[in-house]
Order: sequence, then C-alpha cells, then structure tokens
Amino acid sequence: MRDCTAEELVEALASKEPTPGGGAGAAMAAAVGCALGEMVANLTHHKRRYEEVQPKIEEYLPKLEELRGRMFTLAEEDAEAFRPLARAYRMPRDTEEEKEERTRVLEEALRQASEPPEHLMEAICEAIVIVDDLTKIGSKMALTDAGAGAALLSASLKAACLNVFINAKAMKDRDYAEILVSRTQAMLEDGCAKADEAYLRVERGIRWQRS
Repeated sequence: MRDCTAEELVEALASKEPTPGGGAGAAMAAAVGCALGEMVANLTHHKRRYEEVQPKIEEYLPKLEELRGRMFTLAEEDAEAFRPLARAYRMPRDTEEEKEERTRVLEEALRQASEPPEHLMEAICEAIVIVDDLTKIGSKMALTDAGAGAALLSASLKAACLNVFINAKAMKDRDYAEILVSRTQAMLEDGCAKADEAYLRVERGIRWQRS
C-alpha cells in the first residue's frame, strides 16, 4: 500500500475484493490527519511569533511523522489479518470434529483480526492529543488545517472501531469479547470527544457571524 498512488488506492477500495477495505480506509484517513498536523507544526516551527511553543513543536514533528508511518503499517496488517479469518469462515462443518476445529480456528482468527484495528485506534488517539494541542498553539495561518486533521482523525477512529466490534460479536469467549469491546468503546468515546472538541474550537474561531 505504501507504493500505491492515491488514485490506485481508491480504485482498490472500490473493487469487489475484500481487501483493502474499511480498515485500510480508516488508516489512510488517519495518515492524512497526521499529515495535516505535521503541516501545522511545520508552519509553526522556527517562527518567532511562536517562540514559546517551539519545544512542543519540536516534540510533535517527529512523533506525527512516526504515527503517519504507523498508519500505513497497520493498514497492511489489517489486510493481512483478514485472510486467515476468511479462510476460517470457509472451513467445513459437516461433522462434529469439523465443527469443533472450525470453532477453534475461527476464535483465534477473530482475535488476531481485532488486533490491527485496535492498535490503529491507539495510534489515532495519540495523534488526536497532538492535533488537539496544535489547534491551540499552532500557527493561526494553518488553523483550518488543524481542524481538518481533527475531523479526519475523529472519522478514522469511528471507522476503525467497526472491525473490532464485528469481530467481538462473533467470538465465543464472551468474557474476552466484553473486555475488548469495553476497551474499544472507551477509546472511541474519549478520542472522538477530544477530536470533535478540537474541530469545534477551530470552527467557532473562524466562523463568520453577523455583528
């Protein structure tokens, strides 16, 4: 996926192939959100007007670059994790032995398929914290870019959680599934709340109002 052009990626998403799918789309949206955060940080870097925030900017720049790269990796891992899950669903279940083996393999595949989107959500939440701060301390000339980044990160977090939830729903181990869903729900709520607050901060700051 790192070697694809944007147009090639969109074409792949539009095809009837199961991968890349929503997980990859979420990761790519998150990568763009990180990139917009980097843009704001770069436009704030070494600016005398923002001298007081330079230590934070110098911390955020490499972190956002690392997170952006991680999104690509997780997009690929998400696609790879789907393959054994698809194979497990196609396993025969005519005999009791086949049913038991299918259940065992499927349960393991469901857990493995949940890991990339969960890790993606963790990375997105890290990016949201930074972009949220950039809406406060970043260059005013790039305020809308920070808001756009926050909006994309919020959307990507919502998209990423869906693969976790659908896999958890199919798990036989309900205790494990409940813990997974609870952890995912907490990230979803906390991350989206912060990202949406950052977006609204920008929107309210730039919206024209009749005096």
